Amino acid sequence: MQPFSTAGDARARWSSWWLLGVAVSYFVINLALFARSGVLPANDTVRYIRGVELIMSGRPLEELMPSYLGYIYFLIGLRPFSASGGFVIIVQLLLSAVALWCLSTFVRAAYGRLAAVIFLVLVLVNPQMFLWQRYILTESLFVSLSMMSVPLLLWRGSSSAGALAASGLLAGLLFSIRPHGVAFVALYVAFVVIWSGRTPALKSALGVVPFLIFLGLLQVTGASLGGSYNFTRITEPYVDGQIIWGYDRFVVPFAPGLVRQGNLATIVACLLDSPVTFAKNFVYKVVTEITQIRPYYSLAHNAISAGLTALAAGSVIVSLAGRMDRNQWALLLLVALQLGFVGVTFADWDCRFILYSHPFIAMLGAIGLSKRWRNT
Repeated sequence: MQPFSTAGDARARWSSWWLLGVAVSYFVINLALFARSGVLPANDTVRYIRGVELIMSGRPLEELMPSYLGYIYFLIGLRPFSASGGFVIIVQLLLSAVALWCLSTFVRAAYGRLAAVIFLVLVLVNPQMFLWQRYILTESLFVSLSMMSVPLLLWRGSSSAGALAASGLLAGLLFSIRPHGVAFVALYVAFVVIWSGRTPALKSALGVVPFLIFLGLLQVTGASLGGSYNFTRITEPYVDGQIIWGYDRFVVPFAPGLVRQGNLATIVACLLDSPVTFAKNFVYKVVTEITQIRPYYSLAHNAISAGLTALAAGSVIVSLAGRMDRNQWALLLLVALQLGFVGVTFADWDCRFILYSHPFIAMLGAIGLSKRWRNT
């Protein structure tokens, strides 16, 4: 049996004009928003622009830059065509539209038209899918490539050498764009090793491999920073118990004196010192990220976020309550790894980390709802 076999007909058509129309409309709407707003400013943009300048002048990268090398090289690759920020945004908008078409077409081919419609509603109802396309930040490229990589892994017949090579390359690219890409490396390992195991016992024995790879690559990420990077920039707020990065009015503190020279070493020290406090931190961070509610946002923003969270959570619960196929288990693993990364680090200030899971939460919910509809 093929790993991650789909629930639909493997010969179902991958192209559909109406899905292409939605993708084009998504691009046009984003383009109109960009024409109105221009390139949106962000503090982290300076890091990537500076990284481009350092590489092109032959100097070493600084501080956090090595963990975002893929995005820096993406910007360098666009330089021969145009050095303007507007050109970068237009390329990001095009890639985001292609990514939406790829993932929605996979859902349509594997699970039917209804699942594709539900997926598009669930994924596009979140304003974050429009907002972050207009920044020179890693988010747009990361989410677009992640949406392209998942169909390569899940589609029936994707165990061919070409598909495995392409999906492995995308997993590596995602990890180079930002550390959260480690979840896709783990999913790739799961695909190649676990679901291609020969016996149930082998599959069970190898079930820990994605999580070992996940933790190992976290340490590699921390080690790659080195040099002039000041580890206390992250480790001190972590021990102070910050739930939201940069916000010190919502904390669950650990005991003083647990700061170590290294991010992973500090995390492990906190876990060993107080598993209960660590568990509280983990849960608060994940819930904060999923709900997209922030104490400093308006009541209207938080109310809308709560509604969107309820919609997504309800659809996923329906999916988990039914009989799940291998695609759904793979998506659940991916979402768990992405949110796990948040749980052991920080929830972000501006809700952008939910983007890394959002398309796959929507996909998981759409599959479950469409299955339930067909069974009623």
